[in-house]
Amino acid sequence: MKAASLPANEVDRLTALRAYEILDTLYETQFDALTRLAASICKVPISLISLVDKDRQWFKSVVGLAEGVRETSRDLAFCAHAIHGTELFEVSDAHEDSRFLDNPLVTGSPHVRYYAGVPLIDSQGYALGTLCVIDHVPRSRASEQKAALAELAGLAVSLMEARKVSLRAHRAQKALSAEVEMAQHYMDRLLRSSGLDRRSLRRGSCPHRRLPNAARHALRGDALLNHTSPLPIDHAKARARPTATRPVPSRPAVLNRIATPGGHSAPGEIQAAAIRPIPTCW
Repeated sequence: MKAASLPANEVDRLTALRAYEILDTLYETQFDALTRLAASICKVPISLISLVDKDRQWFKSVVGLAEGVRETSRDLAFCAHAIHGTELFEVSDAHEDSRFLDNPLVTGSPHVRYYAGVPLIDSQGYALGTLCVIDHVPRSRASEQKAALAELAGLAVSLMEARKVSLRAHRAQKALSAEVEMAQHYMDRLLRSSGLDRRSLRRGSCPHRRLPNAARHALRGDALLNHTSPLPIDHAKARARPTATRPVPSRPAVLNRIATPGGHSAPGEIQAAAIRPIPTCW
């Protein structure tokens, strides 16, 4: 028996596999439908969705193995050979193949004679495992069956991608709910500090002037946790509108006395500076 070597990108491949958070999860009907269909199309007793982990191959979906069998050692796995390529990996007769003829999965249960596996290649190009079919007798697949296996493998990858996106969306929703709950708690504290509650707000009996500044800003729609942020200015509108200016004095404004740093006063004179136009939208 010859164990498969490790792919050159093994570290990154394992990182990508674990990012799907699919290992050691329960059976799922969408994946089981694919393995049943593969077994039916290829007319074989065994079909698997196998994911090649560091020291094992783990089965996300199983058709035809003994109940409860979810993994085998990676050293014994045909799929560990299949992930080195991008196309279907086929062993017509394991008894005639030096890599597998003394493999315990060949000499003992489940008595593999025929194997065909299509790598599950994700969007980053990593081969995560295979969709494979197994028979107890030697054989070869017809070209249309091989094409169907490739299509089903692509669907398996799509399911894994959709599952990963769904998990991330669920986490984002939980995080958002936690933020909303925290904001509501903060508002309740502000209201309680003013002797009010949410019901008084709904009844319209809240005297706005009794609220602390933060609560007033929150009620006016300002950011609850950053209520001192300046309002944005639309400079385009400011330039488009007519401006109002203050008149500039035609002669210096004379002050009789000017205070000095020592607290005394002295005669002096200042020149009034021209005042810039001030946009009326301010």
